Amino acid sequence: MKNFFRKCTSLVTAAALTLALIVPAAASETLGAELSEHATPLHEGTTLHETAFWSDTVSDLRRENYIVYEPNSRVTPIVTNGGYVTAKQSVPDAAAALEAQGYRVVAGINGDYYGVGNGVPLGAVMTNGVLRNASGANYAIGFRADGTAVLGAPNIRFTVTDSRGSTFNPSALNQVRYSYGGIYLYTNGFNSRASTGTTEAGYDVICTMRGDLSIGETLTLTVTKVLPSATDTVLAAGEIALTANLNAGEAALSTLQSLSVGDTLTLEISAESEEWNDVTEMVGALYELVRDGEVVQGLEAGAAPRTAIGQRADGSLVFYTVDGRRSGHSLGASLTQVAERLIELGCVTALSLDGGGSTTLSLTQPDATLSTVANLPSDSVPRAVTNHIFLVASPNKSGQVDHIYLRAENAFALPNASVSLRAAAIDTMYVPMSASVALSADGGTLTGNVLTLPDHGVVTVTGEQGYKTAQTAITVVPSPERIALTHEGKAVSELTLSPNDTISLTATAYQNHLAVAGGNECFTWTLSPELGSIENGVLIAANRVGTGELTVSVGETVLSVPVTLSSEPNILLDDCEDVPAAPLTRNTDRAFIPSGKASYRLDYTLAEDETLRIPAVLNAPASCGYLNVWVYGDAQHAQLTFVGAGDAVTLGFSGWQNLTLPLSPEGVTELTLYSEFGAEGTLYFDTFTASPRIDADETASEVSLAIAEDGTLTGRAFDETDGATLATLTLTRDGEALPFTADSTGALTAILPEADTLPHRITLTAMDQSGNLSRTSIDQGAIAGGETPFADTVGHWAEPYVAVLKSRGVTNGDGAGNYLPNANLTREEFAAMLYRFLRIEEDFSSVALPFADSADISPWAEESVRAMLALGVTNGSTDLNGNLCFFPKDSISREQAVTMLGRLLECGYGRGTLSFTDSADIAAWSGEHVEVMARIGILSGFDDGSFRPSEKITRAQIASVFYKLQ
Repeated sequence: MKNFFRKCTSLVTAAALTLALIVPAAASETLGAELSEHATPLHEGTTLHETAFWSDTVSDLRRENYIVYEPNSRVTPIVTNGGYVTAKQSVPDAAAALEAQGYRVVAGINGDYYGVGNGVPLGAVMTNGVLRNASGANYAIGFRADGTAVLGAPNIRFTVTDSRGSTFNPSALNQVRYSYGGIYLYTNGFNSRASTGTTEAGYDVICTMRGDLSIGETLTLTVTKVLPSATDTVLAAGEIALTANLNAGEAALSTLQSLSVGDTLTLEISAESEEWNDVTEMVGALYELVRDGEVVQGLEAGAAPRTAIGQRADGSLVFYTVDGRRSGHSLGASLTQVAERLIELGCVTALSLDGGGSTTLSLTQPDATLSTVANLPSDSVPRAVTNHIFLVASPNKSGQVDHIYLRAENAFALPNASVSLRAAAIDTMYVPMSASVALSADGGTLTGNVLTLPDHGVVTVTGEQGYKTAQTAITVVPSPERIALTHEGKAVSELTLSPNDTISLTATAYQNHLAVAGGNECFTWTLSPELGSIENGVLIAANRVGTGELTVSVGETVLSVPVTLSSEPNILLDDCEDVPAAPLTRNTDRAFIPSGKASYRLDYTLAEDETLRIPAVLNAPASCGYLNVWVYGDAQHAQLTFVGAGDAVTLGFSGWQNLTLPLSPEGVTELTLYSEFGAEGTLYFDTFTASPRIDADETASEVSLAIAEDGTLTGRAFDETDGATLATLTLTRDGEALPFTADSTGALTAILPEADTLPHRITLTAMDQSGNLSRTSIDQGAIAGGETPFADTVGHWAEPYVAVLKSRGVTNGDGAGNYLPNANLTREEFAAMLYRFLRIEEDFSSVALPFADSADISPWAEESVRAMLALGVTNGSTDLNGNLCFFPKDSISREQAVTMLGRLLECGYGRGTLSFTDSADIAAWSGEHVEVMARIGILSGFDDGSFRPSEKITRAQIASVFYKLQ
């Protein structure tokens, strides 16, 4: 270790100052070599400790944050539970609620384990001297009014005595009632409905109660109601229910059946030891970690984020958290390791609180008035939990300076780096004062609270306010041990870019495994000239392919990264159009398809810590380092992993997201789904692609068409990611495939048939390897003389479109030589025209019509309606009586027609914004179809910019849409 990492104590002249310590090879035998330790007094007898360790065993960091609390009259432990037993609230939200009540939140951690599905804590909870829920099982920590605590197994016991002297013992208070558990107690504080929450019938005896539900107390109960077969009984304030499941057995039921309205009972609450009698706050704990200074054997294995609480021989407490499941930040610890660490910290007794994603520590920094989250929860955001432990104090100010709080954002920095300083005068009530702290430094340049360091040395910063002073030191690291490069938070060891790409990189220097302060401007950036340019981490690729090198350096430390500019396309591994292997199923519901006509559906139920292996093996070349897939999340927080990649994505989102994860070195992967607490839900997957790039492709290809004077068709289809290598490229004329040739630049040519008297629609459709669709169309020819098929369309704007429909046999008019272009179109007429337009040859006569008004459908339209139903074009709608109907004789509106036509299009055109002046009037179920069909040129609005969704569509308008839909 470098000499400047020798352990040193900040220079102080005040009695109580923040200590910033960087230590040498001091170590925790449990967690690894100690890299840094920072102690910050938060309040009277309350100190925050932040420690980083390096574990050689797993070659990764561990970070712990813990509060040492010496019971005193100015800082009080309290328990919160969100207002009722099953309420869930994150630690920072609970802290904000306390602050709204006028407390200064010194610190707070999450509490007990709980049932994920029902929110019921596994152990006991007491707030303000009243038991909120309890059972005879599990451990607990109880706090007395003076801040002292007792840790252990309270073994809470409830004893009810009736007027005849008979006694019985209810199993629990405000816990889940099981059929085998005997008699349970409930108050109106169990859930949000103020009810028992029972789902199976039970025998309920409702009583009023006098007295408090506290350990060591005896309450008087008076029976007011007897409910022989009740579920989810609602209770008023001051009422308590004695209840047993009707399947609980004769002993429990006969006991309750012996009670009558008017009976007086006594309820005695006791603990195994009288030391629990004066406890006013309590939280349960599932595991005992340390007993009599020794590690409890048989603890749960596996590294994870952890929360625990320990007590030293002198009565002081350690509120402990260790982060986990974040490589490069902290890998977590096992319960045994936490127990050993708490013994190292002097604890003789310790209990485990809820861990994993629940582990959260909030506190109020010395220079702040409101609390913030101090650790890094593994779910990225703090999880809502059922109870919490807080240390609170008065927010009142004394106005008398006690000490100076001074801290640098980092004790080590690169040459010429800028480091922010936090400084405040703290009064004798540990509240920051408005009085400013004067800062000075013996080196570098100090501007306000930002210090710009010199190119070497140690700079000491001094803060002064009156006669109080504090000092901290920042050491310049001229040549750090290593440099790491990241892009959007992900490590970069090589770069593969497309020509003209722009990418922003971030360089970080590390010394002794910890990051050193200094932004991109502190590094020297060099890129092979033929590959483009780079400045302060922003790389602009040249318009060419090639290979070279990016170097990032500071002092004598250099990082070199190979760079490739390549137009290598993504590779489509699975478009999710076919029938998959179980447990996946094929989905055709458009609401869950981002691309194409189908996606994969996964219905799953995971038990706690269960992993579901999905046998969807994907083979990708080793040259592709990343896998992209569209996932429709269900916000259940299950973790999706591509086997071999090593990374997992927590599916805490709802709706479609394009996820990117590294591929395994072999390029072969499959899916697994894991849940720490158990989960049940439905996910959808679409379009698996392998890519040499880290960024998912969500941009459609550029497409264009033109007709030269000699009648030759030219065009281009080029994707900024895949180049000219597209998944599908189709060219049609009037809906029929048109032969074409295309080169490596995406340019295409085709020979068009000779023009005639009808217009012809030529359409180019491209889908890239990631399923993004684009489309463009052009018209060849127009009416140039010839016979007009219908007398009433001569000179009408829709004349050429109607003529095309007549030539294709889509319409024959009214039989009297007229088309009736301005007439409305009924729903059955629309179905029949669409049936003929699609040239459907399949027999749908066996399709049963589910509509209540099927008898009203004209015989000539029945086959068409059956086809539209089978193809998912129409689903019908309900009448005023709730009957599913087709309404065949009703005129069809513009938005209804466009929606039915839109269901025929493949998904994948992305989402845009409706730009019609009356877009707000378009129904939600139609908006996506209207937007897509307008964007790809199939429909347009009126001259005033409106769409008029509720207007009936005319026969002329449908002729235009059909023509453009080809």
